[in-house]
Amino acid sequence: MDKTMTTKSANYHRPSDEELKKKLTPEQFEVVRREGTEPPFHNEYWNNHEAGIYVDVVSGEPLFSSLDKFDSGTGWPSFTRPIDKEGVVEKTDRKFFMTRTEVRSSKGDSHLGHLFPDGPKPTGMRYCINSASLRFIPVSQMEKEGYGRYLKSFQETGAAPEKASKAAPPPAGKAGGHQETVELAGGCFWHAGSSAKDPGSAPHRGRLHGRHDGESEIPAGARRDDRSRGGGADRL
Repeated sequence: MDKTMTTKSANYHRPSDEELKKKLTPEQFEVVRREGTEPPFHNEYWNNHEAGIYVDVVSGEPLFSSLDKFDSGTGWPSFTRPIDKEGVVEKTDRKFFMTRTEVRSSKGDSHLGHLFPDGPKPTGMRYCINSASLRFIPVSQMEKEGYGRYLKSFQETGAAPEKASKAAPPPAGKAGGHQETVELAGGCFWHAGSSAKDPGSAPHRGRLHGRHDGESEIPAGARRDDRSRGGGADRL
């Protein structure tokens, strides 16, 4: 995919389908424009634990943060909330003989996935999202790519260093000493384990990747069933 679609301003928009077919992979186009579903456990970000934000692959608008990402055991990227509520649109989806809540990007009108009321605390929600709808911006690149306004939350959790201008001066008599800056990733404290090998295996317990504003353990049995194999309610 041509990453020149990334914008450094808030003027997010969706290119024409003709342009998108040239810039996106066939799978990305199928997902974002035709409401397709990528396979679980065989997509780019389901097991990504790096600190950063996820933006719309079409428009570049910011959608989700790694601080709100958790391992749902479904094989798709899952988040407890969007980075900005205004960045996503919820629509009723009645395909496949069921009623679900579809999630789309507000500016790019990209199909992202679906919303389920079975996530961990503090929101109790699970935004189950296709990797093909997203582009990941690591913390180290957020300022450069125009998303610096979202760095504060990562700095507050230790997932990103404070700017050098805010650093305290060295103690008196310590001039010339070596100073190091350590970047701490807001990574996952656990992994999918057996469920990554068998999408139909029993759910497991785990925690949010980076934000700790409340108890975030996933209740055993509150996750998924065999429908996470790409069909049923968890079809994105």
